[in-house]
Amino acid sequence: MTQANKYKLGIFITAALALIIASFLLVGLSELFEPKLEIMTVFKDSVEGLKIGSPVKYKGVSLGRVTRIALRNIDEYVDVYMVVSSSSMDNVLTEAEEIVKCSSSSLNSYFMNMKVKGVRCSIQSAGLTGGAFVELDWTSAPPAPLQVRVDKDYVYIPSRPSHISAVIENVSKIAEEIAQFNFAEFKDKFILTLDSIDAKLNSPQFNNLLENLDKISTEAETCAKNINKSLPQKKLTQLANEFSGTLNSVKDLAVKAEKRVDLLEDLKLRAITSLARFDATLEALTELVNDIDENPSSLLRGKGKPEKFK
Repeated sequence: MTQANKYKLGIFITAALALIIASFLLVGLSELFEPKLEIMTVFKDSVEGLKIGSPVKYKGVSLGRVTRIALRNIDEYVDVYMVVSSSSMDNVLTEAEEIVKCSSSSLNSYFMNMKVKGVRCSIQSAGLTGGAFVELDWTSAPPAPLQVRVDKDYVYIPSRPSHISAVIENVSKIAEEIAQFNFAEFKDKFILTLDSIDAKLNSPQFNNLLENLDKISTEAETCAKNINKSLPQKKLTQLANEFSGTLNSVKDLAVKAEKRVDLLEDLKLRAITSLARFDATLEALTELVNDIDENPSSLLRGKGKPEKFK
């Protein structure tokens, strides 16, 4: 390669590097001087999955990003600072429907108006990857009564609990209500009642009652035959009809009593099985609440397999 070619190659590489650096500078400067709005919110719950650079979205449109996340020492709430870019919004003039660049004052007015109308910040999952983003959404619920001291350079947007936090709270309430119920005492009393009924139905007295009813039925039939031989036909027919009805009632009573014994035996077995299943369900629910409390993201990603230590 000649000396002249070396100079040409060097100039070409230098010019290419200069163009690359200039393009980066232009992009950086354009973003640097682009009108922005700094907003913040405060979360009472966990911000699992949220990090610096996470998107800030409204109706699926990425308006900006998270710039800082800080834990408050006085109440352990989480301050989340964000920046919204003007390029993410179009400022439409209503008279001519002309689209112009969005200024800092327009951004500020827009978000202040949204705040008054009920826009709130919440943390939403970005999918199975475990990431999260801040979503702006409308709600009719009043903002959480949090003591917030906002820097004058930031627009404060109140927060609301995320869907995951709401699920955890509802499950926790159900678990607390179930825990307050004295399940062991109820189970013991219920089984004791069934045992008592079972003992009464299987007692000699009850069996004697059934046997006596059977004897009465047999003796009544014999008595009816004897009466049939000694009384006039008309009177006999009347007595026979009345006695037959009484006899049928006694037989029905005996049959129903035997059926009730079988039903109570089946009821006892089903009740014991149901109580055992309910006990297992309660244990599973308690374990679920504990898992969600320790790791809220497991509600979306599942518990997964434990890592193996090498």
